[in-house]
Amino acid sequence: MRTRLQTGLFAFSLGIIALFVTSTSAIAMNSRAEELAAKQAEKAAMLAPYKPNKAEQWITRVEGWGLLRAPKGLYPVFGSAYRGGGFALGAGFRNYVADTAFWDVHGAWSISNYRMLDATFRLPEMLSGNVQSRVNAHYVYAGKVSYFGIGNDTLKSDEASYLYNPTTVDYSFAFQAGKYFNLGGNVAYEKYNIGSGSRPNVPSIEDVYDSVTAPSLGVDPEYTVVGMFANFDWLQSPGYNTRGGLYSVQWKQYTERNNLLFDFNRLDVEARQFIPILRANQVIALRALASYTNVKDLNDVPFFLLPTLGGGSELRGFRDFRFADRYRMLLTAEYRWTPSKFMDMALFYEAGKVAAQSSDLDFNDLHDCWGFGIRFHTPAATPLRIDIARSVEGTRIIISGGTSF
Repeated sequence: MRTRLQTGLFAFSLGIIALFVTSTSAIAMNSRAEELAAKQAEKAAMLAPYKPNKAEQWITRVEGWGLLRAPKGLYPVFGSAYRGGGFALGAGFRNYVADTAFWDVHGAWSISNYRMLDATFRLPEMLSGNVQSRVNAHYVYAGKVSYFGIGNDTLKSDEASYLYNPTTVDYSFAFQAGKYFNLGGNVAYEKYNIGSGSRPNVPSIEDVYDSVTAPSLGVDPEYTVVGMFANFDWLQSPGYNTRGGLYSVQWKQYTERNNLLFDFNRLDVEARQFIPILRANQVIALRALASYTNVKDLNDVPFFLLPTLGGGSELRGFRDFRFADRYRMLLTAEYRWTPSKFMDMALFYEAGKVAAQSSDLDFNDLHDCWGFGIRFHTPAATPLRIDIARSVEGTRIIISGGTSF
C-alpha cells in the first residue's frame, strides 16, 4: 500500500515538474519572440532609403544632363583647349545621320586665350560594326606654350614660350580583329605655324634659343603623316576602370612636304594594368610607356614634336612639356580606393626620363613625383579629377577632366 502511494506521489511530482518546465520554456520563448519582434519593429522604424551624398547627387545631376554620354544636338564643352592653357569653355553640335554615323563640330576658349576648333565626321560602320572610320579636322591657337630646351637635365629657369598654331586633317580607321584585339591606321595632313610667345615674365623662344637648341625654329614644317596601331584592350571603358588592361603599339612616319630635312619616324608603346582588390573597392593601377623617334642622315625632329614629360597625366609634379628629347620613358603606379559610389581617392608615384639615345633609357637619373587625388566618376566616365603632385620643383595642383590613364 505504501509502495503504491509512494509511486503515485513520485509520478505526480514528475508531472508537476514537467508542467513547470514546459510552462517556463513557453514563457521564455514567448518573451524571446516578443523581444525579437520589438527589435525588428525598432529596426524597421529606423530604416530609410539610401540618400546619396552631395558629390553623388552632383554626378547624378550631370549625368542626367547628358554631359557624360555621347551628346546629340547642341551641348556645352568644358575642359581644355590645349595642354597648359588652363580651363576652357565652349559649345558643340552633334547630329546623327545614321545608326552609327554622325558629324560633330565643337570649339573651346581657355582662360589663357587658347582656342580650339574640331570637326569630325564618323562614317557608317561596316562588317557588322567591326570596321569604324572617321574624318577629322582640328585647329589650335596656343600663344604661351612652354619650352625648356632639350635633354633630361634642363633647368626650370630655362623656360621660354612660343606660339603653337597647328592645323590638321586626318582620316583614320580601326578594325576589330578579335574580342580584345583591334588594329588600324591613319593618313593625315599637318601644317604647323610657330611664332613668338606671349607668356608674361617669360622670354619668347627666339630670344633664348636658336635652330640648333630648338630644331626647326624659324621655319613652319608641313607634313604628310602615315600611321598604324595595334591594341590588345580589355578595359571596361575609356573613361573609368577598376579592372582589365591595355597593351598598345603605335607607329607614325612624318614626311616633310617641302624637303626641309625634318622627316622622322615615331614609335609609342604603352601598357596599362588595373588589378582589383576586395571586390574592386580598391585598385592597383599600373602604367608603363616609352616613345622612340628615328631620323635619317642629317634630318632632325622639330622641337615641338619631340616626346615630352610633364603635365596633367605624365609626371604630374612637373610643368607641362618640362622635359623633351628623342626618347622617353615613364612608369606610374596608383593605389585607388572608393569611399563612395561616384568618388575615388588615389595615392600615386611616377618616375621617368628623356634621353638622346635609346640606350640611355635606364633607371639612372630618373625624375620622380608623388601625390594624392580625388576623382568624381560614373561607371564609364571621369568628368572631374583633382590631383596634388609634389616634386623637387614644388607642388602642383591639377584640375582636369578625364582619367590620369
